[in-house]
Amino acid sequence: MKLAVIVMGVSGCGKSTFAKKLAGILDQRDGLRTVFIEGDDLHSDTSKRSMAQGIPLTDADREPWFKRIAASVVESAAVEGGNTVVIVACSALKRKYRDTLRDSINGCEVRFVFLKVERDVLVERLQNREGHFAGVSLLQSQLDTLEEPVPSIERDVVTASDATSVDDVAVQLLDRNIYLSMQ
Repeated sequence: MKLAVIVMGVSGCGKSTFAKKLAGILDQRDGLRTVFIEGDDLHSDTSKRSMAQGIPLTDADREPWFKRIAASVVESAAVEGGNTVVIVACSALKRKYRDTLRDSINGCEVRFVFLKVERDVLVERLQNREGHFAGVSLLQSQLDTLEEPVPSIERDVVTASDATSVDDVAVQLLDRNIYLSMQ
């Protein structure tokens, strides 16, 4: 069984931190292999420059990025083989973006973790973040773009709030049997 877990949300919500922590926890499970993919690393240089200048990406900018993410997930799962969990930090702000990832990641079951964080916390995190191309100037456009997953429609999404620790959320995911079919 191969599983892709897309940790999603706006800039500053903690996608990378959570995804790495989840990978570490799952890596301790017998018989599981985990791979972490930083979605930001797969943005084109042009997109990174645009975001660094506070220019939001368009759907056309994002489309090739999602294709690179999907290809990276499929390749990582194929290389690792067996019971592999590929964990990706990726904004996936709109439902159609999540649908693109669901449709493009072949050979893996796909799940999402939506990190829902209050705006003031996001602003503080982005103001304190160093060395990243996406700053606080992009936050409002990301919040405007965000289509929060609707649980009755997107049943493969687990929502976590900023009030929950990363450890608690990881345990909650395991308790919800996000990878039940792998055991």
